[in-house]
Amino acid sequence: MLRDISSASKSILFEVYIFRSDRVGQRFLDAFAGAAGRGVDVRARLDAFGSWGTFPGSAHDALRRAGVQLKWYGRWSWRHPFRYGRRDHRKLLVVDGEVAYLGGFNVGEESSRTSIGRTRWRDTHLRFTGRLASRAEQLFHDFEERRECGKEEWVDGSLLLPNYGVGCRYRWHCVLRQHLGEATKRIWITTPYFVPDAATQRGLRNAALRGVDVRLLVPGKSDVSVVQWAARLSYESLLGAGVKVFEFGGRVLHAKTIVIDDDWASVGTSNLDYRSLFINDELNLVTRSSRLNHELADVFLDDLEHAMRVVQKPRGKISLLRFAQGLIGWAARKWL
Repeated sequence: MLRDISSASKSILFEVYIFRSDRVGQRFLDAFAGAAGRGVDVRARLDAFGSWGTFPGSAHDALRRAGVQLKWYGRWSWRHPFRYGRRDHRKLLVVDGEVAYLGGFNVGEESSRTSIGRTRWRDTHLRFTGRLASRAEQLFHDFEERRECGKEEWVDGSLLLPNYGVGCRYRWHCVLRQHLGEATKRIWITTPYFVPDAATQRGLRNAALRGVDVRLLVPGKSDVSVVQWAARLSYESLLGAGVKVFEFGGRVLHAKTIVIDDDWASVGTSNLDYRSLFINDELNLVTRSSRLNHELADVFLDDLEHAMRVVQKPRGKISLLRFAQGLIGWAARKWL
C-alpha cells in the first residue's frame, strides 16, 4: 500500500474504520502528506467512532496542513443522535483509479509483523487493478456524495457490492442468503465476529442438512469478548445440524472471507454479524473467479491447521455462566 501511495501521480482515495497514529499509522501519515506535497489529490475518510482515541488532533492538523482533504464520518450530533450508531466500516484505498485495496486491515501495529511479530492479527486483504479499481474509485465518490447504489456492475467476473443508502441497505444480506441456499458442495466462512440473524443461521443449518460441507472459522481469542459470548451461544444449533465450527488459536482472527462451491467467493469488510448485515456501511468484493476461490480455500485449510474444532456438548452440559454470557452478548449485538 505504501509503495503504491508513494508512486501516485493523480489521486489517492482512502477510508478506514480504525486509524492508529502509532508507528505504522505514522508511515501512512507521512506517505499521504508527501503525496499531497507533490500535487496529488489526497482524500481520506475516517470513522469517528472507530478512530476515536486513536487518531489525535495533532495528526489531523498535520494532514490538513499538508493539503490532505480529511473528513470524519458519523460524528456525534444532538440533532441526529441515532445516526451515531451507524459506522463506516469500510477499508478501501484507491490510487490513481488504477490500483485498489480492500479487505479487513485497519491501520495500526496490531496487523504488522515488523511491529508485533508472529502474534500479529490474522487478516486478509486484496489488491486489484484495472477496471475493477476504477469501479472502486467511483464507489468511493458515490459514498461521499451519498448517492444510491445503482445498478450492479460486474467487471471481469467480479462485483464490488456496497450496502449504503435506502435502496441497498440489505443487499449483502440478500446476496449471501441466496448463495447459501444454492450451495451444493462447500461453504467455508472465516469471520472474526459471528452474530448473524436467525435467517442466516437457518441458511447455514439447512445447507449442512442437505449435505453441503459447511465450515465456520471463528476466533479462539477475540478482541471483543462480548461478541464471542454471543457467538458461542449459537454453536449448539449449528453443530446439531452438521456445521463444523473451528476456533482459531494463537492470535486474533480478523479476516472476512467466504468460499462457496468452486466458483464463488467473497472478500471484504463485512463480518457475519448483525451490524455488518444491517447497520454499518460496508464494501465487499464477490467473484465468480475459480482461481480466487481456490486460493482462498487453500488459505482456509492452512488456517485450520492452527484451529481447534468445537465439539458439541451433551444436552444440559452448557454452564449457566456461559449461557448467561451468551444472552448478554446476543442482547447487545446491535451495539457492538
